[in-house]
Amino acid sequence: MLAKGALVFAMVSTLFLLGCAAPKATQTKGPATTIRCIIKSQPPGADIYWGPSSDKLQKSGYKTPYVVRNTTYNPIWKGWYYQVTKNGYRDSMVILSPQSWGDRYVDFSLAPVETSAKYNP
Repeated sequence: MLAKGALVFAMVSTLFLLGCAAPKATQTKGPATTIRCIIKSQPPGADIYWGPSSDKLQKSGYKTPYVVRNTTYNPIWKGWYYQVTKNGYRDSMVILSPQSWGDRYVDFSLAPVETSAKYNP
């Protein structure tokens, strides 16, 4: 009986030393990828507001056109809300750019504020 226990111990030890009983290796990350977020407006020079929801927009401190690059192993942009404003133009609508993979493009077209012409006889 003791010899049988010794044999089992020897077999398990051998398998462990050969790597058969070792835990699986964790997967290594693939190559890093550079992705871009590009925000443009027509006309350019609009202030960019952004945030996690339409009621929590904050002034970003950037103007259009705006490009940011991000090098990562997981090239995903989370869902984010955007709006742009510019003096003399109507504020853009708030838009949601949903979660996306790869480059993100956000483009706005601003309409000028209409002013009524003064009648001067």
